[in-house]
Amino acid sequence: MKIKSLEDLRRGRLLRNALDDARATIKDVDASVKAKIEAKEAGRAATAQGLPEHTADA
Repeated sequence: MKIKSLEDLRRGRLLRNALDDARATIKDVDASVKAKIEAKEAGRAATAQGLPEHTADA
C-alpha cells in the first residue's frame, strides 16, 4: 500500500493510536480478571480450612 497523501499518514497514525489504546485496555481487563480469580481462589482455600473468606486477604 502506497502512502499518497498526508491524510493517509494521519489515518495510519490514528489507527496505530487506537490499536495501542485497545491493547492497553485489554491488559488492564486481563489484570483485573486475574486478580478477581486469585481472590476467589484464596477465599475458597480459606473456606476449605474453615476460616471466614475475608481472612484470606490478610
